[in-house]
Amino acid sequence: MRLHDYVAEVSCEGVVLEEYGTTVADDGKLVSCWIESEAGKEFAITWKFDVEDSSLGIIGKTCVDGSVIGQGPRIGGTWNTKQYGGVNVDDTTYRPFQFAPITLTDDSGLVAQRDLDSLGTIAVVMFQATKAGGRCSCKRNKRQVKLHEGPVHEKEKKLGGHCVQLGDVMKRDQPLEPRNDGHSHWKIVDGDTPLVTFRFMYRSKEFLQAQGIIPYKPEDNENANAGSSSQSSVTELVDQVVNIPIKDESEAEDEDALQRQLEEVQKKLQRIKRKRHPNESTKVKVKTEKRIKSEANARHRANVGDFRDVIDLTSD
Repeated sequence: MRLHDYVAEVSCEGVVLEEYGTTVADDGKLVSCWIESEAGKEFAITWKFDVEDSSLGIIGKTCVDGSVIGQGPRIGGTWNTKQYGGVNVDDTTYRPFQFAPITLTDDSGLVAQRDLDSLGTIAVVMFQATKAGGRCSCKRNKRQVKLHEGPVHEKEKKLGGHCVQLGDVMKRDQPLEPRNDGHSHWKIVDGDTPLVTFRFMYRSKEFLQAQGIIPYKPEDNENANAGSSSQSSVTELVDQVVNIPIKDESEAEDEDALQRQLEEVQKKLQRIKRKRHPNESTKVKVKTEKRIKSEANARHRANVGDFRDVIDLTSD
């Protein structure tokens, strides 16, 4: 996504993920989109300050599922891009970010304990920055990153069923470069007023298709193989649809959206049944619930906290 001179993107295996349903809100300060996540896939987050003037700088804060995984400055010119592909273990190894299934539990105590608003969200928040004093030779700080852990209560199931976890320790192609003896520090000008927030809402392909956010492709129909595994996948898709929470104030729109989702599920199940029993007709019975709401209209903001501290130009 891009807004003026600010850019942010998420990539898997070196390929930038396609963005769907991009919207701009909050007077042009919040840019949101949907991206497809696949369990087990590693990914990287990249943001850029796309200007040539090296006297200009910004500080970017990157969050995954509500946890800050990196914060640091970039300036115009050749040092304008930052990428996060995981969490550093040391100068030669790291643990990559990867999409993972959400584990469910029936422990009712988790309902009140967990704030799931940011689960399933990657955010990059950018602030205007200015130089703070002269050059120095302080050491690199190591950031402690804590991502979402443990199960989610089944009643609070996040649609799309994914979160972000850390993969196994991997060796870097090149060790991290040591900090030079003459680096600069930058500080945020106004921590209460971001220049822009980019928000990526990641969900499974099945959820995005059921919501009408991404289209079905011919290969999706071909992959609807006959047998119990196919029936299981459709059952899971139906389960995702009937658990979509909707707001009461937009019931008419939500009913239309739900109807479209149910029709897509019916069509998919009919295709599978025809492969198994060509002469049989198929009906899908789905129990709807009043508590359904559309996540596509969610407007939660990333928790940006207090950013009036001085940030090292070479940190993170």
